[in-house]
Amino acid sequence: MPNVSVHTLVAADAQGTGPTTVSRLRGGVLMVLGPLLALGMLAALVAVGPALWQGPPDGPFTGSRTQALAALAVMLVVGALGLLFTWGGWNLWRQGRMGRAVALPAALLVVGLLGAMPWLKALFP
Repeated sequence: MPNVSVHTLVAADAQGTGPTTVSRLRGGVLMVLGPLLALGMLAALVAVGPALWQGPPDGPFTGSRTQALAALAVMLVVGALGLLFTWGGWNLWRQGRMGRAVALPAALLVVGLLGAMPWLKALFP
């Protein structure tokens, strides 16, 4: 018997299976929620972005310039996550797997947001 690792067998099996009903359902959910998240953040950026960008004392926003830029950054990251989730949902629906090109940037953005939470909590008392 040839020397075949378990990783090779699992990877070969996963590539040949294709999409399942569950992966298509999960992909469909992501293809609906991803654009909603991205469009929601776009609407929020259009609505409050100019006021946040001007910042105090010129704009109607009463917080600090750091708070304004942090709020804009969070909205941009969440909007980017919505786009990534849409792309990942399409891959999941078509291929049965998310794909590293989507999963890695999405995971990094989520970890970045979670890592920024203590700073954001201190910034917005």
